[in-house]
Amino acid sequence: MKIARDLERKSYSIAKQKEHLSFNHELKNAKVLPKSLRFTPPVVCREGTEIMSKAGWSFLRLRIQHSHHKIKRKQDEYHDNLNILSNILSPEHLKDLQDVVKYNSDKMKDTIKTKHEQKLNSLGVIKNTEAYVDKSRW
Repeated sequence: MKIARDLERKSYSIAKQKEHLSFNHELKNAKVLPKSLRFTPPVVCREGTEIMSKAGWSFLRLRIQHSHHKIKRKQDEYHDNLNILSNILSPEHLKDLQDVVKYNSDKMKDTIKTKHEQKLNSLGVIKNTEAYVDKSRW
């Protein structure tokens, strides 16, 4: 039971990280820094503002990079737990468990997606539906 719950937690974590990654990529493509990465310079001048802007963009790239690493690590842990459960449970029970976990993680993903859409709207980012994002690494 503990392994099944851990599998569900990993699934939630993967779904969250993928949504955060998507959100950060949309911000980067729209050339908008999130409020959490906007810094005020200690010396208010043009050069100070440029330095702080560059720092914000660097942190956004770092945030995206860390999201990729977290997703990869969580997926490896998820598959390890799935292999353990496949040895313990019958195929029917494993399929039922996977369906429940997927359903619950999809619900969580949808709630996070609506929050991110609200954040994008508040930042004035118009979502481009034609833009292609390669999700093969996700």
